[in-house]
Amino acid sequence: MKKTTDQLLAKAVDAIEAAELLVDAGKNMIAAGRTYYAMFYAAEALLFESGQEAKYLVIGGMAMIQAGFVRATVDVDIAKAEKRQNDG
Repeated sequence: MKKTTDQLLAKAVDAIEAAELLVDAGKNMIAAGRTYYAMFYAAEALLFESGQEAKYLVIGGMAMIQAGFVRATVDVDIAKAEKRQNDG
């Protein structure tokens, strides 16, 4: 794994740990923000590790993830479901 990827994932873990502390303290709205950033850092790490970069991750990066990663997973899941239906 690339050094930058490790750093981004470490930031994601830190954000999740902070969110857990905030939830324990009853600060749910602030915790939601921390979980958003955890997802953001993880998404950025995914793009970086795969050789893609989104200059503006909020706008372009999420579309890149949906097109390149989420869509591929959905296509595989649909194909598996269709195969089960045809076999069964």
